[in-house]
Amino acid sequence: GTIKTFEEKAAALDAELKTFSETIRAARIVLDTERTALARAESEYSEFRSESSMLENLLRNGGSGTFRPVREDLTAESGFEKALSRALGDALLASLENDAPARWLGRGRHDNLPALPDGVTPLLPSVKAPEQLQPALSQIGLVKDEAEGHALRESLLPGQALVSREGFYWRWDGYFVRAQASDRNALHLEQKNRLLELEKKKPRLEDNLEKRTGALKEA
Repeated sequence: GTIKTFEEKAAALDAELKTFSETIRAARIVLDTERTALARAESEYSEFRSESSMLENLLRNGGSGTFRPVREDLTAESGFEKALSRALGDALLASLENDAPARWLGRGRHDNLPALPDGVTPLLPSVKAPEQLQPALSQIGLVKDEAEGHALRESLLPGQALVSREGFYWRWDGYFVRAQASDRNALHLEQKNRLLELEKKKPRLEDNLEKRTGALKEA
């Protein structure tokens, strides 16, 4: 009877050991899964921090001296950065500050400005800009491509211009710039937009990193 009892106990312990082994095996799988997920979250957050830091440094070092350039107060919709830069050129480096050597004074009246050629929409709605720049932007028309710009350029009135998203530019007096021409201000505006996009992702990445860290501790 004693031997049988011991055999029964041994069988029970064997079954319990198998159960523990399976539990440990399952726990290891969960642990490995959570480690992988945390490593991925850490990698995404690290990439975000690196790119954000790089863009912040580039934008900080791209300043134009003592006075804040007006391009820092402008935001073009994504894809319109080159059009905006082409339209205003180095006037983007002028300031709104009173003592700046190159300054945007603004214009008292906006209601006496000429209309753009028929069918042409102004660039203004695609740009968030201070009031001082709105008259200028209202006189810059947006065209879909080079062919449309060439077709409409003769309709421009003094002070008006046309621009495409790719960067083709036509001014009323015959001045023309191809899309391939270099444009330092466009790059700055694109970097600024990219930084804004990254900042929107920050809460999600931080939340994911916190969740994955907690899940690994639990595992």
